[in-house]
Amino acid sequence: MGQFLSNPFSKPRDLFYGQHEVGEATEEIVASLEDSGSLEKSVNANTKPVQDDCKKTVNGHRDMIAVKDFTINSLPEPYHKIDGIYNLTTCLIYLTVRIITKKVSSKRPEFVPNTDKECYPLYENRGNRHMGLGTGRICDVVEERGSKCTCKECKTKCKKSWTIKVFTATHVVFDDEEAEDMTCSLFYDDENKLKEIIKLTGFKKIWSDSGGDLCLLSTVTCNEELSKKLSAKIKEFNKCWSSLQNMHEKDKTQERLVILVSHPHGRAKRISFGFGIDIGRIQGHDFNKFVYSSPTCPGTSGGPVYVLGNNLYATEIVHGGALNDFTEIENIFKREPALVTKLFPSYQTGSSVIPLSFSSVYYTEDTSSEMATENSEELKILNIDPKFKFSNYSARWYPDFITNFIYSFNWFQNT
Repeated sequence: MGQFLSNPFSKPRDLFYGQHEVGEATEEIVASLEDSGSLEKSVNANTKPVQDDCKKTVNGHRDMIAVKDFTINSLPEPYHKIDGIYNLTTCLIYLTVRIITKKVSSKRPEFVPNTDKECYPLYENRGNRHMGLGTGRICDVVEERGSKCTCKECKTKCKKSWTIKVFTATHVVFDDEEAEDMTCSLFYDDENKLKEIIKLTGFKKIWSDSGGDLCLLSTVTCNEELSKKLSAKIKEFNKCWSSLQNMHEKDKTQERLVILVSHPHGRAKRISFGFGIDIGRIQGHDFNKFVYSSPTCPGTSGGPVYVLGNNLYATEIVHGGALNDFTEIENIFKREPALVTKLFPSYQTGSSVIPLSFSSVYYTEDTSSEMATENSEELKILNIDPKFKFSNYSARWYPDFITNFIYSFNWFQNT
């Protein structure tokens, strides 16, 4: 740790790894999720919803706000008083999409790149038909001039068409083999408004990075009304993002507001608020990776993560997974005692002071410990409660390399 990388494809092992949050379901469940009529009957009959069996949450997902219940007062204090955050969130909601994949690529690796023990998500199912539930965000809409529409639904071969681009995590959609059979559902905001859902198919991969875990997909449509609405909303979102860019810009290590929109368990989208820190930068790496408290569930993987103050043109953060083995985190802190003071600035060696913003983290004295800080003073062993505040994490983002690479190809017209 503490090393800066000269080659973006030669990366040190990311120490903060856990479990991916791609939802996995039977073909029967996926068929009902894709069929608005079947889903509507299920909702009206008050049948047991998919997420009732969720083992991650104990509160019935009440911390994940339904779109119909979201108001400006849903924002945590004092952020409901800051101009732009509410509008940005509504734009993020509008652009968030559900992703359903139906096969696992035969090319998925056994391990996460540059590790020798972190099993790559869904590797055990590679080459097989397998249902996956994830989330993504529409990031750009481009009018294709002078060419006929190539979308699968087009029967008239319209002369006008638009390319719609979607960001998600690579572990949600690994390559073209998975993209060609995926379904992307827009406007699945309310179980009682299923007729508003619009589905897109025929995707292909434009670009992906399995190490950083980010993927850019595209498809073609001749739906002019949809394309213009999405384009306008993207511009509004970018304007809101730009207006908030200077917040927290100077101190990259401090705790920041994190907004996440997703489709937990493949159902109607939900909004999660929490706080997080850039553990990648704190560890001294050249990538951004946030750990945060925003509630998540299976199906959240790939969902857009907005971190207050992030640079619009330098960061694209998506949800990566959840930490479930805190023993490894304890070991990290024991091996790297200097990291403790970076993560918990109010911690003082020889003290049991608990930072208020980390109320679920506590310290115990271990007189046998021979660890020392940079000042050679004894450091108390850090114990992590299972309710560690920052139990969820984003995919990694290599801002300098990836930003220059993507934007050098003129892939985005609505920025």
